[in-house]
Amino acid sequence: RVPKPWSPLQVIRKKTGCEVKCTGRTYRFSGSSFLESVTTRDAEVLASPVTLFGRVDGRMLRLEGKRIKVLAEDPDSVELEHRLRGQGLEVVVRTHVSFDGVIRYDWSMAAERAVEVDSLGIEIRLPSKHAEYLYHFPGIWGNAKNAGAMPDEPQRLGFRPYIWIGDDQRGLAWFSESDRGWYPPADGIVTEIKPGSRHVTLRLHLISQRLTLRSASERPADWLATPVL
Repeated sequence: RVPKPWSPLQVIRKKTGCEVKCTGRTYRFSGSSFLESVTTRDAEVLASPVTLFGRVDGRMLRLEGKRIKVLAEDPDSVELEHRLRGQGLEVVVRTHVSFDGVIRYDWSMAAERAVEVDSLGIEIRLPSKHAEYLYHFPGIWGNAKNAGAMPDEPQRLGFRPYIWIGDDQRGLAWFSESDRGWYPPADGIVTEIKPGSRHVTLRLHLISQRLTLRSASERPADWLATPVL
């Protein structure tokens, strides 16, 4: 059951993706990105699809995907899955959409052969006209310096479990339980917000240290997982 005032989710299947409609907004998913489009209050709040960026084996990361699968479709939740491949990597993305509009991503990355991952992150772009304000948590207790108008200058911050960017009518939030599994640089700067005349870019740097990923067949018998930093 979906409690009022929310309405049941609707799934519209497309050739290589699907649309998921919930109260007040529409999400469009495809096999080539994490999220293709977000329409809320009759406005598009993504300037481009949400994608991974980075460098692998010294080259710019390029991943490709095909169809997205609808694993489960219920009035209160929808489960999707798709795979991205390229440069010896396979990324499996499991997407869960709740009736209240929250999207949860559970994704993993594995190597098809030994590769050097120089950097990896997630990029989210919003049109500047819908990115007038910025809020992030935590801030500095006792003041509101973490909430206000979008700064004119680029922001370079440490890990923030919650970031919201929007205008008076709508917005888009990103959140994460923790930075477990992230590999930050020595200065700890993993959050980057770049204002611009046409769009505002939020970049989350998940891997900022060079890592070697090996396929299962190449791992030594006494191989242990790299400790979480």
